[in-house]
Amino acid sequence: MIDELVTRLRAEYVDAVAVLLKGSMARGEAHSWSDVDFDLLVSTPATEIYRTWLVPNGERLVHVSVAVETLENWLADADEPSSWSLGLPTAETTQLLWAASDDVRELLDRPAKLHPAAEPEVEDAVEALGKMRSALTKDDRPGLYRNAEKLGRLIPTLLVPLNDVPPVANSRKAIAGVLALQHVPEGFADDWLTCMGYVDSRTPESTLAAAERMLFGTLAMIPPDDDEYGEDILAILNNGSLMRYLEQH
Repeated sequence: MIDELVTRLRAEYVDAVAVLLKGSMARGEAHSWSDVDFDLLVSTPATEIYRTWLVPNGERLVHVSVAVETLENWLADADEPSSWSLGLPTAETTQLLWAASDDVRELLDRPAKLHPAAEPEVEDAVEALGKMRSALTKDDRPGLYRNAEKLGRLIPTLLVPLNDVPPVANSRKAIAGVLALQHVPEGFADDWLTCMGYVDSRTPESTLAAAERMLFGTLAMIPPDDDEYGEDILAILNNGSLMRYLEQH
């Protein structure tokens, strides 16, 4: 099936310069419901197309997803964090299936596409906690839970600079990577899972309490001179005004 799909892609896109397989199929972890994910790189400038096919494979239909973009944009994308990474660095497994030239092959024939960790988002994390508090006063359960999840996605960006974090390969491993962080506030795993909604039961009150413990504990761990967090954030952390702001009723 893979060879047939590569042939189809090359026939439909005469400007193709490379075809890469990614996702669970490239990692050797595919199962019956796994998608087949391709990156198709082309020479035509300003190309950005997403294709979706359902193709037969034996007695099943298989979902095929194709991201079509230029080689230059694909390479530049490696400078950006992965959207699914929860702030962690990533190594997205790739398998080069075809290249139009030896130069392209030399650029792309690697086991993974590496992406950096996201920058620390202290301001957005503080804002999310404020929105949770506001939602609780209005009995807005969906609003509170939505911002709890936002806070849960932002907190790892604050913790990555404090930890030695290996890159993760997919979104499920990103969750495992967050839970494997060593330098975290006390009770972090339970509080993070609560905020993300990955628990059997919770209440708005228990979720807000978890968010407060998690954020307060994380802020207390930030070194006073770590410029990764930004000049203004360090200033309000070091003079105590950020904690006074958060401790207001």
